[in-house]
Amino acid sequence: MWVKLRHYGQADSSYQAAERRALDAGEDRAALLAAIKRVSLCLAIGQRARARRMIDEIEARPVAIDPVMKAVIAVIRFRMAARDASDAEVVKLAGEIRQSQGMEPALLWAPSFPTDATVAANTDARKFGLTDAFPNRTSEIGGIQWIDVGFWIRPDGRTAEMEVLRRSKTAPWSEQMLAQIGGRRYASSSQMASETTAAAINGVYRVERITRRSTYDTPTGSLIRRRVTDEGFEILALTDTGIALK
Repeated sequence: MWVKLRHYGQADSSYQAAERRALDAGEDRAALLAAIKRVSLCLAIGQRARARRMIDEIEARPVAIDPVMKAVIAVIRFRMAARDASDAEVVKLAGEIRQSQGMEPALLWAPSFPTDATVAANTDARKFGLTDAFPNRTSEIGGIQWIDVGFWIRPDGRTAEMEVLRRSKTAPWSEQMLAQIGGRRYASSSQMASETTAAAINGVYRVERITRRSTYDTPTGSLIRRRVTDEGFEILALTDTGIALK
């Protein structure tokens, strides 16, 4: 609640209080999960140096050798490294997360993808062989637009902590896509064919490469074909089988 209200100081205090109560009760695993929530909060508000110090301290705790806790810590490490990693490194790290988590839950329902009224109108016109309603001009050059998004699929099938890990120079639709992911519903842990302990306790972390579809067009006043944005998106899930979903 405090995070959604952007009262980050209060959120940190609440997580810290929960961690202390768990330690006093001898619940080391619950205390570690509360501490990891504080690390996630630091990452969300840009306190990356503090987050690194905190995860180093967390990893030194005896309970951190638990396979479930190791899997959760690996996700935090991935989130820290992804921003400055190359494509090959991101794929490698995401694959390691996949191996530690087991099977991902099935997607049951999702909202529609973001739409661009201008692009949609042109797409419909082309279907009927008509001239674009909003023709591209010679000054309009559309580069490849993409984002790498990480998010948790909680045991109840809801998504949480959506964040853009990396992105192209421009991706004006990224916030709309985060909202789309926030509305998805996946199978709950009890519905998974092969439930894992990590999934049952903390959920599953998923990483997707989302790319805006594009096409080539010859703008008005030019003889040179160039890339322009098109309707729809391509999704490549880096933490599952690696098959592109359309």
